[in-house]
Amino acid sequence: MKYFINLNLILIFLSSCGDENNTKIQKSETFREVSDIQKPKPIEDKMLVYPYRADKKRLSQINLGIRKIKIGMEKHDVIAIMGEPDEIRESVAKENLNKVIGHSFIYIKKRDKKKGSFNEKNEHLVGVAMDDKDKVVNIFFIP
Repeated sequence: MKYFINLNLILIFLSSCGDENNTKIQKSETFREVSDIQKPKPIEDKMLVYPYRADKKRLSQINLGIRKIKIGMEKHDVIAIMGEPDEIRESVAKENLNKVIGHSFIYIKKRDKKKGSFNEKNEHLVGVAMDDKDKVVNIFFIP
C-alpha cells in the first residue's frame, strides 16, 4: 500500500512540474510500457457466490493438477491440466509498478469474501505465475 501512495504522490508531483508537453510524454511512455506486453484476455467473471467453496470435482482438479505443473510449461498446457482459472492477476515489476511483466492464474479453493484484507477473505488458493511469453515461472500456494 505504501508503494501505491508513494507512486501517486510522485505522479502528482510530476504532473505539476514542467510544461504540458513533458507531462504528456511521461504519461504516454508509461502507457506504452504497460500496453506493449501481450496480456491474456480477461476471462468472464465466474460470478462466484461468497462465501465460496470449490466443489469436490473442482477441488480435486486443483489439488491433483497443481502437482503436474512445471516451470517452463506453456499457458495452454496449464489450462488443459487445471482448467480455466478463477482469476487472472497482472504481475508488475518490483522496481516499476507500472511495468507489467506477466500474469498469474488463480485457482480458488476457498474464499469467504470477494474483497477485504487477507484475514477477512480467509482464502485458500493456488497460483501459477507466468512471464510475458506465457511460460510458467512460479507456482505459489496460500494455504
